[in-house]
Amino acid sequence: MDPDRGLRRHLHALVDVTIVQVALPTMQRQLHASFADLEWVISAYALSLAALILTQGTLADRFGRKRIFMVVWPFSRWHRWCAAWPTAPPS
Repeated sequence: MDPDRGLRRHLHALVDVTIVQVALPTMQRQLHASFADLEWVISAYALSLAALILTQGTLADRFGRKRIFMVVWPFSRWHRWCAAWPTAPPS
């Protein structure tokens, strides 16, 4: 077992939440959100990230890390592709 794996997971979660925090001023400006709305965004994102990490860990213990990785990997690629897209699609 890799001793640095836990540290990498914590850093990944920290980077994810930091990315959301960096996007908050733009979200506030474009969506006319209040400070309370932005607090809800951070809380909801952190809670859902924690729930997904725990669920994936449990499923990986039960069914194997490689199998769960192969299921989660396409969603991760889609997330990165959407993050790199320069504009949002028109509504």
